[in-house]
Amino acid sequence: MLRRSLSLRKVPSFRRFSAETTERKDITERKEWEIKQKEIESKIPIEKRSVSRGLALNRFEKDFLIYPEYSETDDAEKIKDRVRKIDSELRAALLLESMDKAGTLTSSVMATLLKNGIYGTFVPKEFGGENLCHKDLACIHEAIGQDLSTFLNVYNAQLATNLLVFYGSPEHRAKYLPKIASFQCKPAICMHDDLENETLASFTTSVVKGELNGTKVNVINGKNANLFLILAKNKFSHMDKPNHSWYLLDSSELGHGKVDVVDRHETHGLKALNISKLKFSNISLTHSKELCSAESTKEISAEILSSNQIYHGAAVCGFIKKLLVEITEYANRKVVGNHRLGESMTVQKAIAELGMNLFVLESIVYYLAGLLDENLILATDIENSIVARNVHRTLRQALLTIIDTIGILSTEQGFPYEQRIRDVNTYLSLCLPEFVHMKNIAIPTIESWITNTKYQNVMFKPNIVKKLIFGDSRSKDPKLQHYIAEHAHPSLAESCTRLEQTMFRFDGALTNICDMSGKRMVKEPASLWNIATVVENNFAMMACIARANRSYCIGLRNADLEITMANTYCMKANEQSKEICEEIWNNLLLSTRNREIDIGKAMLEAGGYCIEIPIEKNW
Repeated sequence: MLRRSLSLRKVPSFRRFSAETTERKDITERKEWEIKQKEIESKIPIEKRSVSRGLALNRFEKDFLIYPEYSETDDAEKIKDRVRKIDSELRAALLLESMDKAGTLTSSVMATLLKNGIYGTFVPKEFGGENLCHKDLACIHEAIGQDLSTFLNVYNAQLATNLLVFYGSPEHRAKYLPKIASFQCKPAICMHDDLENETLASFTTSVVKGELNGTKVNVINGKNANLFLILAKNKFSHMDKPNHSWYLLDSSELGHGKVDVVDRHETHGLKALNISKLKFSNISLTHSKELCSAESTKEISAEILSSNQIYHGAAVCGFIKKLLVEITEYANRKVVGNHRLGESMTVQKAIAELGMNLFVLESIVYYLAGLLDENLILATDIENSIVARNVHRTLRQALLTIIDTIGILSTEQGFPYEQRIRDVNTYLSLCLPEFVHMKNIAIPTIESWITNTKYQNVMFKPNIVKKLIFGDSRSKDPKLQHYIAEHAHPSLAESCTRLEQTMFRFDGALTNICDMSGKRMVKEPASLWNIATVVENNFAMMACIARANRSYCIGLRNADLEITMANTYCMKANEQSKEICEEIWNNLLLSTRNREIDIGKAMLEAGGYCIEIPIEKNW
């Protein structure tokens, strides 16, 4: 299913739940509404519904080559002034007192957030908020992202707001959203029971005879929260089998029950992020406190885990920009021998790699935010996972850049770089594994490709290797079909050609990869990695070309450097995609990458590195 993007401006008009009755009359209305939406969407060409899907199908929509921007100059200046104010005030607040020692957001940081109305920026206007657009929110999250603990505390409240807006009843929204906007309500999302062995079937947190009992782990802001969104197994008397639902629990309505903080997780970094283990005991719950029906439980869980990644991307952009200021200042000031450290080619290369990763991440974040604001796309599930993969890649490169540039000082306590390393490590550990994002990119892509092409019954066809090989001229040097370069500045013509060639190659390679993998594709890391990587490259190339084209045409400062960065990235992405497609067409990549997985399995079974030392004898 194509999941539509969540936009706070698009609150469904139907009534979701009734607090006075246990009947779900609204579910029928919701299904009818979704059926109508799907009928409307099915008539829209795939290349206009989703950028990534269109590129994978070798279809081009020229409107997507126009980088979205503010239609009014005053709007852009207004948000820039506000962001500068937030950035400077938050920077000063972070210097007043160490949040690492305080173990929570300090009073000065909280005062800055409340003074600037941060918690109201994502709440709809009818509930006392500002309902800012995606670009505005991305700019604000970038300013807050200079400290990742602060961002995650704010984002936790934003995520709870989204769930209330789209899944809560009118009563829930009217009661809690104004309090979130004024920070009277501090929500916490309680999803995980046991991280080591967690499936819905293994959940122990349950509602039996109207009472909630259980334990939740890794709850952000659990200690200070007064509103809990809880995923639990329920078993009411009229139900034959237990199912799962999300519940709203107000701390002022516990009755004879209680919520205890069993333990606080002492993290390596992000010390101001309160991650706790909570125990819920004998808490009375009724149907009126259900956030959604059992049918929407998995949908909400998916939203929590993988939606709104553009805000994570924006926050990481702010974090990396601050880090680059610190690193470049150090490199330009530090003298080694008779030269500045910044003159070292090793340091220049490390900073260039981080700068390139930041340029790509920033391009796709604001590109996606702008497309959502202009309602140009309907599906953003693939794009969210693409942003998440780029976030991981950028943060990992940040660690390497710190080590290559700062050296031994990067581990010395008291220096800001040591804290940056700890925060990045902890942040990455809280993210989903990369394999999950690979699946979220690859599987929807191949489903859309099968649906929109003449390829039939791929899941049941035998493994047949196509006769067509990569040496064919159609794959090695494809002819242009869309002439994308005609819509961009001449300095980007080569990058446009590379994008178009990759689109053609990948469309043909998908036929081969379906034939080679068949229905095993969803479990094959090789197939998923291949598809996800090329889809990501296509989308990022489109975003970078569109951004550089806009910057150069309107004469932005350093636009020539943007052109260089866009061309450099497109060259590397094209070569990587070309290599993948070549190996797919020649039936080589599956065996290569699956052998890597076999090596990992062998080491796991042996309990470590199982190869004998080179000087070992067997006689």
